[in-house]
Amino acid sequence: YLSSDFMNDSLKIGEMETLEAIFNQESSSHDAMPVDGVKAAPFNVIVDLCGIFKLSTIYDVRSLILQHFGADCFHYIYHIDQIDGSDRVLCIKTQNDVAFDEEFYKYLCRTYGADLRDKIFFFVDNRNYIGKDVPYQLVF
Repeated sequence: YLSSDFMNDSLKIGEMETLEAIFNQESSSHDAMPVDGVKAAPFNVIVDLCGIFKLSTIYDVRSLILQHFGADCFHYIYHIDQIDGSDRVLCIKTQNDVAFDEEFYKYLCRTYGADLRDKIFFFVDNRNYIGKDVPYQLVF
């Protein structure tokens, strides 16, 4: 959990500036050890229970993740579709947005093995979160 006191100033500028402030604050408070030559992220989940990121798209979030973490840290962004509430995964490199179903999960397990949870960033906003079983842990 993160105190929201700092957001009063960043929200005046914009939603992505607030998300960037969260990324910066959390990154500076943790020392991440490199994994296979790639700096590991100190966190991989943002849950917006307050509805701060109302106007931002998953593509805006993708751009910020690329800017902050680089292209090799995370490979996918888990999100909940704003129209039908389905589980989705956006590929960071190709921008393909696909359903996060059992078949795709099996593909991810075969591809990444035990490192899977290090390759997915979870971005969950409050619009479709209530009642969802979000797979934060992705146990291999």
